[in-house]
Amino acid sequence: MKALLFGIVVGFVTTGMAVAKDPPERILFEEKFTGELGKEWSWVREDPKAWRIEQGTLVLRTLPGYLHAKSNDSKNILLCALPKSEKPLAVEVYVESEPKVQFEHAGVVWYVDDDNYVSLFQEVLGNKVELQMVTEKDAKPSFHVVHHDAKGVRMRLLIADGKIATQYKPAEKEDWKTVGRSDMPAAGPAKVGVMAGGAPKEAERYVRFRAFRILEIGAER
Repeated sequence: MKALLFGIVVGFVTTGMAVAKDPPERILFEEKFTGELGKEWSWVREDPKAWRIEQGTLVLRTLPGYLHAKSNDSKNILLCALPKSEKPLAVEVYVESEPKVQFEHAGVVWYVDDDNYVSLFQEVLGNKVELQMVTEKDAKPSFHVVHHDAKGVRMRLLIADGKIATQYKPAEKEDWKTVGRSDMPAAGPAKVGVMAGGAPKEAERYVRFRAFRILEIGAER
């Protein structure tokens, strides 16, 4: 049943089918970035001088480093525990970034460890800004890419029954579009959150994250 509902949720937002209404949602966790981070959050390789909270926004300086293959040196990965649920979960965040150099990136991540994760990044690839899904299992990555170069984009992960889909909204009133799908690369407790990386050491560029939330899809209203 979970797999069926996951397929239905993904189908609603990718095929353009006319439906009466989207599956109901229930907010399990929400971070509005209006004060100090709560105890739910933890950092991987924190650089406290390179982030701040500012008027409903988490501002991360884009530092050097990557969460890719054996280059596990990304800093300021901000994570919270993924709630347990029998229903599909959606992890959503609004990301505002302007990457400039090859492989500079920012976005949302499902994370077990540095070698097992799923991410959706806005990233420079071959001199173009794209949206790239990376699934890394035992330090071996696979990719899905679509073109979307707007400065701001709403991203989400759909998680259910051992699978993850990555999606984005081209505009606020448009339907979700799917970048890619994959199996979860590892079992065990996972965390979800946001991150940025790949900038030159001397760069002064910042990514802004807003309205982070975790939803239960298909819950009773």
